[in-house]
Amino acid sequence: TLVTGIIGGSIYFLGKETLGGRPNLFSVLTAGALILTGFSRFSSSDGSREVRQLIDEDSVFTGFLQGFSIVPGISRSGSTVFALLARGFNGREAFRLSFLMSIPAVLAANIGLKIFSGFTVSPGLTLAAFMAFLSGYASIGAVLKLADKTEVSIICFVLAGLSLLPI
Repeated sequence: TLVTGIIGGSIYFLGKETLGGRPNLFSVLTAGALILTGFSRFSSSDGSREVRQLIDEDSVFTGFLQGFSIVPGISRSGSTVFALLARGFNGREAFRLSFLMSIPAVLAANIGLKIFSGFTVSPGLTLAAFMAFLSGYASIGAVLKLADKTEVSIICFVLAGLSLLPI
């Protein structure tokens, strides 16, 4: 998370004004990142490493790539899944670790942004945050079940397609 914050925070403050206001471009770039992740799976075999085999080098490498997800269009989950697969984790474990990594990274990013833009808490925002947590938790469970039964590259291609729906 620390490595992610250093990379992501630096990129955020440097590119905030340059890349702002182009949501369609962000969706296309997200889809592209997921498609690249999907194609990367064709050239690599599924690893056998599990969470209990995580070492510091895995964390630093994955946190480094996750930091680039601050750039709109680079998928946070795509970058972390790619990093973990490249480090020899199996598909299910890569998705599981990616989701676990999102919790502190997203929480820290939101707190950091609120500190710089003004922090307010209201019942509506609290309810929205809780509902986002519940829907995210349900989505994580669904994707992990799917990862058990489906080739990871197929999941990446489907997620890429879904990211293009708002366009």
